[in-house]
Amino acid sequence: MKIFGIYQANGGLIGEISYVFRKLVLNENCSLCKVTHGGLIRKSDWKEYLSKLNIHFELLHINEQPSDMASYTKGKTPCIIADIGGNYVSLMNSGIIDGCNGSVEKFSRILDESLKNLRNTCDKDKL
Repeated sequence: MKIFGIYQANGGLIGEISYVFRKLVLNENCSLCKVTHGGLIRKSDWKEYLSKLNIHFELLHINEQPSDMASYTKGKTPCIIADIGGNYVSLMNSGIIDGCNGSVEKFSRILDESLKNLRNTCDKDKL
């Protein structure tokens, strides 16, 4: 199982410039960016959480996703999804991430609970 966080922004120089413009001028932002970053750098508590997670977790921008993942997440970003043998499962939608208000602690509690529930479901499916 792999976990992916999909930002509500494109990667690359143009994507980053566009995001900064939308954030400063239009007051739009990506709630997942607020969880993972403080300004231009990754938050230390975010790095610490990832180091303890013991599962593959990758952050992607909208334009960095494989086509099948992009189809699954279209109109749903930012979001957290799991890839289980090529099938995607939603773990956290944009509303849940928005509710974290940039808090790594709150985000981590919700994601940990979602992962626990997913593992329990997967274990039951094996029976």
